[in-house]
Order: sequence, then C-alpha cells, then structure tokens
Amino acid sequence: MTDLRLPDGLPASEIIERIIIAKGVPVLCWSPGKWTFRRAKVVESMLNRFKPGELFLGDTTLRPSFALTPGTFRKFKEHRILAGSDPLPLSGEERMLGRYFSLLESPFDTERPGESVRAALHRQGEHLGSRCSWAEVISRLGRLYCLRSIKRLT
Repeated sequence: MTDLRLPDGLPASEIIERIIIAKGVPVLCWSPGKWTFRRAKVVESMLNRFKPGELFLGDTTLRPSFALTPGTFRKFKEHRILAGSDPLPLSGEERMLGRYFSLLESPFDTERPGESVRAALHRQGEHLGSRCSWAEVISRLGRLYCLRSIKRLT
C-alpha cells in the first residue's frame, strides 16, 4: 500500500505520523517486550496520542492462546484490533503465515485497491485461526534470542 522507507532510530510517534501521512496503516503489534515493563508506557502514550482509526492494535500468535486479554487491549478497545500471524525472522517461521488472522468482508474497488483495503480494515471483522501455546511461544522466542546472541558473538 505504500513504499515508504523509514530510517532506523526514529521515535515511535514520528514513525506512526509518517505512515499515516503516506496513507499507510500503522499497526502496533502485541509482543512480550513491547507491552510490558518500560516500553508499555511508550505503547500507552502512542494509543493516547493517536485516535482510533489512525493507529491499530495487532493481536499476534506471540500472545499465548490461554493468556488473558491484555489490559491495554481492554483500556483502548475503541482502537481496532487486527489479528495476524507475525512470523519471526527465523527459518521455518513461514509456516506461521495465515495461522491467525482477521476475516474482513468489504467491497473491493480494483481501481482503488489501497483505499479498499484501508476501508476494510476499519470494519469489524472476525478473528480466526489460533494463537500459539505457551510452549510454542517460549520455543519461538528462545530460538530468536539464541540467533541474536550468536550474531552478536560473530
């Protein structure tokens, strides 16, 4: 929907603003590190700053299937929550694609595909598929941590 290039190191608010200006769809995806501890304050400040419809929330397979709904999801429920697989940059993660998703029904204009997709994202959809078990989440994140540790050593 956009070919926007963003330099590393920009503040979260500036990244979101640039995506909105480029008519992109900024989604703040759930992940353990992003939604807990110090970074949770950044998430809340972004949700307070950007209106529903400007910034979406992302529910992913990295939020374990038996985990309670995060307090931030409940607090900011007026922000649309989109479901997605969110594969990690690891071999084999391509199998995660389509495991968890939002089913959205909306008219599609072939002359204006980007606008059609954006309009669909604003409609209420159904979350289908499944998130990972605790064991799967720990395994996936453990593999990612090991890969990053190895890269730092080399």
